[in-house]
Amino acid sequence: MKIKLDELKFVEFKLNNLNEILQLQDEVILSLENPLLLRKNTPEMFVDCLTPPNYTIGVKSGDKLIALGVLYLPKDNEEDLSHLLIGVDLTGKKSANYKLCMVAKDYRGNGLQVALGKMLEDKAKEYGINLLCATVSPDNFYSRNNMLKLGYTFNTTLPKYNGVRDIFYKFI
Repeated sequence: MKIKLDELKFVEFKLNNLNEILQLQDEVILSLENPLLLRKNTPEMFVDCLTPPNYTIGVKSGDKLIALGVLYLPKDNEEDLSHLLIGVDLTGKKSANYKLCMVAKDYRGNGLQVALGKMLEDKAKEYGINLLCATVSPDNFYSRNNMLKLGYTFNTTLPKYNGVRDIFYKFI
């Protein structure tokens, strides 16, 4: 379905939006040819994503949640993707993760992942972050291309999240 971005509502999501997010995640995973293209997050992980300083932005068409993006400030090395980068000087870098983007099937192809990525970059800059990292399934052609459109650089492919993921980064 083709839409205009100015017809949508981009809103910061809070804990009271958890059920909408879980419904969107289920809908998105069911719509994928390969469900392994998207890591399924637990309700507890989403609670973490909805808790500041993490920042979650939802996109609504009317009252329906159609897309979601998450900026995640890792608390430890396990979630900090910057420590997985090979050959990248991290001196003086404050990193965060472009943790997640989900777009409902009927709304794909409208540039929502790129729009969300830009908004999350703006929020990261407000936080003083100057390095963003993301993982993408090597088989997720569309998300890989959107990372490149956003100016991310591919770094390596590593075992992660019960499969393999490409690691991307961007200095902002």
